[in-house]
Amino acid sequence: WYGRVNESIPVLSVAGWYGLQNLSVDEQRIAEPWLHTPIDFSKILSHTHKIQALFSDTDPYVSLQNAEEFQSTLDAEVTIVPNRGHFTQDEGVQSEKTILELVHKLIR
Repeated sequence: WYGRVNESIPVLSVAGWYGLQNLSVDEQRIAEPWLHTPIDFSKILSHTHKIQALFSDTDPYVSLQNAEEFQSTLDAEVTIVPNRGHFTQDEGVQSEKTILELVHKLIR
């Protein structure tokens, strides 16, 4: 199983972020610790051999600037899905075929 010490694992990030936008005051307060915690990119890269990052071009919280940063800092393979918002049920996303396809691609 994945997660053993010193094992290289594939990673799928859905709507991952380094910065957020359009948050309410309460959401900003909740996200604050993560927004200011330094990320050790070399440590992440030492534990994975492949990173897939999935974004939407209409996400109200995660801008496509994050996609560019995932690509440049983590050498992630980025997929941008049109009109999926933040990939939540509230935004009409019941299931996401692209996520299933990327998981399948990662575990092959």
